[in-house]
Amino acid sequence: MVLHLPDRVEYVRFDVQGNPVQESRSDHFEPGVVLARFAPGAVDLADRRIGTIQHFRQGDVRAIMEQFGMLSVERLYDNASQDDQWITSRTGRVVKAINLWDVYVLRFQDNAPVWEIVDSLRTIPQCVYAEPNCAGQSCSAPNDTLYKYKHRQWNIDNVRLPNAWDLQGGGGYTVGIGILDTGIDYNHIDLGQGWGEGYKIRGGWNYIDDTWDFMDDADTSHTQHDSHGTLVTGIAGALTNNHHGMAGVAGGWAPGNLGCALFGLKTSNYLAVPEFEALAEAINDYSLNDYGVDIFNASCTIFGYSETVNEALINAYIADRVFVASKGNDGTSDLEYPADYDGCWVVCVGGSDRPGSWPDQEERRHVQNGYLSSSDYGQEIDLLAPSVELWSTNRKVHVKKYREVEGTSGAAPHVSGIAGLLLSECDTLCAEDVQGLLIGSCVDILHDEDADPFEDLTGYDEWSGWGRVDARKALEFLSEPWSLRSYRRTGGSIVWSGGMGYRYFAGDLPPNGWVYSRAYKVRCDVTYPVQYDEVKHVWGRGYGRSTGWSGYSPCYQIGYCRVLPETIAPTGCTVETWVYREYTVMGTPLDWFPCHPSDVEFEYRVLGRTCASVGPTKPGLETETAVSVRVYANPARDGAKASFTLAKPGEVTVEMYDVRGNFTSCVARQYFDRGNHTVAWDGSDNEGRPAAPGVYVLRITSGGEVRTAKVVMVR
Repeated sequence: MVLHLPDRVEYVRFDVQGNPVQESRSDHFEPGVVLARFAPGAVDLADRRIGTIQHFRQGDVRAIMEQFGMLSVERLYDNASQDDQWITSRTGRVVKAINLWDVYVLRFQDNAPVWEIVDSLRTIPQCVYAEPNCAGQSCSAPNDTLYKYKHRQWNIDNVRLPNAWDLQGGGGYTVGIGILDTGIDYNHIDLGQGWGEGYKIRGGWNYIDDTWDFMDDADTSHTQHDSHGTLVTGIAGALTNNHHGMAGVAGGWAPGNLGCALFGLKTSNYLAVPEFEALAEAINDYSLNDYGVDIFNASCTIFGYSETVNEALINAYIADRVFVASKGNDGTSDLEYPADYDGCWVVCVGGSDRPGSWPDQEERRHVQNGYLSSSDYGQEIDLLAPSVELWSTNRKVHVKKYREVEGTSGAAPHVSGIAGLLLSECDTLCAEDVQGLLIGSCVDILHDEDADPFEDLTGYDEWSGWGRVDARKALEFLSEPWSLRSYRRTGGSIVWSGGMGYRYFAGDLPPNGWVYSRAYKVRCDVTYPVQYDEVKHVWGRGYGRSTGWSGYSPCYQIGYCRVLPETIAPTGCTVETWVYREYTVMGTPLDWFPCHPSDVEFEYRVLGRTCASVGPTKPGLETETAVSVRVYANPARDGAKASFTLAKPGEVTVEMYDVRGNFTSCVARQYFDRGNHTVAWDGSDNEGRPAAPGVYVLRITSGGEVRTAKVVMVR
């Protein structure tokens, strides 16, 4: 229940763990442009794409627009719709994307005070968020070293790609990698000399100029960053074993195997400067439409946190797209986006050095055996990949078709390519699974020079994450003796609660809009149902699987389950999620959302080697949970709704029982398609009489599986 719209709101954004997001006020933004999301109904554009000040319904919004001389308002996304947008994810799940109908581009004069406009909009409740259309930078520092050295692709052996190719063969054409960058030189001989179906470069789009031509920009007077997209593309997937130039990570094996398909998503100019608007459009477009992209590679950083880009990333996650981003090259722990968006939806990649190039031990760079001192670090970093002395494809306008590149821009496409090998081997892996397998494969580089370079030393640190990625090991996890299993646990305990205040909820479940509420962090210590000899990694599974939400604000009501990395052990771990409770402005507690802490369902995934008595389970053969359910509002006054997700279509029965097991009423008995559904109990018994106050059990049966949830009825 939304009590009322506050007169003013305090603009505070929280990350998925409930921590306030620190904003960096960059001057690198598009002049006169503001990106904003408004509450439903605040802008009356109907089906128009572009409008004026008069299309804002509320006077306080119009007053701000008039004060700063707004020229136009337009929807950011061409494919946005007021209706629910159901899509089929990459793994075949029917899922609902977050609605982006109310995200707009506001245009003012070029000399308009953008940050002042943003601050003014953030004070009114009709505005969910507002931000400049900030630009960014690439994550590479290429030089023009001549192409003449032997062993120039040391990075291939460093992450054990030849051993991985023995298992997989260089990737499959049905898996696509989208390069979010300056475009691609699709005429390069090592990239297939052409584009379209049947070519190595399968397609793309120019989101800077809104045209089909995604050719990599190049200007011979600007040699620091030009051809950046082509350099990144070559590392990810240049043709392999074709007697030309270099070998790409997912480059197939000539003749006959093109490897993973590549897509040029042009979101940056020749200086490799991306903008929020172009990045968000590209990510959302290729996530919600089946254009062939399964993995996004973003070898760039944008200045500051963008809610617009984050919303697009959430849709990519919902659609089971893997998103890989480079950490940056400043040698600091400063947050860099998109790499540091901290949900389960970004693989954050730092840079590793060439073996034998040890950092100066007297400086901060105390990490041994392969950590690159110029790479950014921090608590969001996941893993490392090679990032120095990397040879890759260069646009043909230059004399050299190949040149050297340095920086985490080169590290990220290693990981994107390896992700392509994993999906080529097992196409049922969701985005969280791919990230978990990559992390589980990592070689810890915090050990002595004399140690075995592939010794599995576990442990997370903010300098190198989980370590350097190992392509061979990641693929080995997909076969015996390793197994990948999902488990569920219901119920948790509150370990922390935030202060009460207005928080914005955006989704199809209550609550909606600005709600006076408090956030609660819920944890549960779990013991694995199966005994393991060795556990490599454990991760949570969120959307459509776990019922708790994240600590993020605005809250998009996306299922969230986090495994605390420091708790991972051979026998169990600790899982974490968030729930919310609505309050009156006087502090009287009302309903829990999405459910009471004791009813939270956690789903987590264990990558390990089971004991001999337990048969291994390959990821592609794992049986998904047939049905999951959650109830709202709870406690209920006049009835309750149950939202459930089916892994496959079939007959479903929904019934209510009292706590003594006596049948109360039948809510539904019918056939449902695969995906998400909602049914309503009107609060009455089977005779149509109002059910007495008390505790009831909602029981859902589908395909022989039974799920239950408690409903508390109050009158």
